[in-house]
Amino acid sequence: MNNKTLDLAILLPHRAPMLLLSAALDYGADFAKAQVHISSTSPLFDAELDGVPGWVGIEYMAQTIGIWSGSQQLVKNPQVHAGFLLGCNHYDCSTAVFPAGSILQVSAQLVYHDDKGLGAFDCQIDGDNMTARAQIKAFSPDNPEDFVRPFSLQKETKEY
Repeated sequence: MNNKTLDLAILLPHRAPMLLLSAALDYGADFAKAQVHISSTSPLFDAELDGVPGWVGIEYMAQTIGIWSGSQQLVKNPQVHAGFLLGCNHYDCSTAVFPAGSILQVSAQLVYHDDKGLGAFDCQIDGDNMTARAQIKAFSPDNPEDFVRPFSLQKETKEY
């Protein structure tokens, strides 16, 4: 890819209110970096905590992986598609809350990715006196619509 874009609207399929990252900083063949500015207008901001709960860091990591995935997809396609967060191995976060005013640096380093779209990434969040680490498993198939049933086709069923 000759013209590297850092436009989140191009790199990610996410839109408000679920676009949680503030900026894409960089990406390459085996990594992505993003930034999150925590403020009272941040998605998932909790006024009682005066910040965003620490567990949201898992999604910050997943969306940073999405930047990497989107950059890889743009080589072949004009538009990126959704991927799936499969799981997290030992999320270790030094804080219960990412406080208002924080600027978080989020990184995802590719560990493994196969030709079917299954991957693992070592992820990290760094902020003022805060860190979080995890290995995130993700799946980015070429045809995500084959794995998700459209809401319009879902029927209400009651199983007891």
